Amino acid sequence: MSKPLFSKPSAREGETKRPVNHWARLAGFIFLLMALAGFLRVFGLLSLNPVLIAFETSKWVQVYLLVAGFLYGAVNLFAFFCIATVWDKRHIVAWVSALMSIAFYWLERTLFWAPDQRGKAWQFMLALHLAWLIILTLFTRLDIKNKKLAKEDSNLP
Repeated sequence: MSKPLFSKPSAREGETKRPVNHWARLAGFIFLLMALAGFLRVFGLLSLNPVLIAFETSKWVQVYLLVAGFLYGAVNLFAFFCIATVWDKRHIVAWVSALMSIAFYWLERTLFWAPDQRGKAWQFMLALHLAWLIILTLFTRLDIKNKKLAKEDSNLP
């Protein structure tokens, strides 16, 4: 594993300074926000349980919301830590996590949302998910480029 994303460089590292991957920082921040959203979903479900019971929400929907929120939070938090610790395969974890999150959002929207809610703001969410994929693409390209530069620097005498 490489050094953490937020650590200070040593004096030797200053000699061969590589560019900072700001796309990785942005992707990490987005993953952190997505993890927070998942855990807030769980908190909201637990704190608003009497309201859901009053609206006669079925038990399986409540269990689904609890499990989905926890998994959404855990998967995105894991992706954040992979990016923050500069793990070698961090871009793979980021892509898997992002694609899972996007797929589960659209699956939930299609299967569980009320028909009158499905037609609202789908263009915004599509644009948001496309922007997220563009950020991940830029992060991956720069991450691979930095790895190649590091490999070339280590091969020099």
